[in-house]
Amino acid sequence: TPVYARERLPLDAQLAGPAILEQMDTTILIEPHDVAASDEDGNILFPIRGDIPVMLIDQGIPLGQ
Repeated sequence: TPVYARERLPLDAQLAGPAILEQMDTTILIEPHDVAASDEDGNILFPIRGDIPVMLIDQGIPLGQ
């Protein structure tokens, strides 16, 4: 499984799973058959339930709130 450093990814990166994305305060597991992409602001986006993009919030706010 490839391991990537988030701070080294370009802003328009796309990572196909399986993969691991590491940063100082978290580790993101990208499952097989999933794809994660970064947007122009550096947020990591995952399509969930089809093609609906859902932003991973990394400011300490749990998803779903």
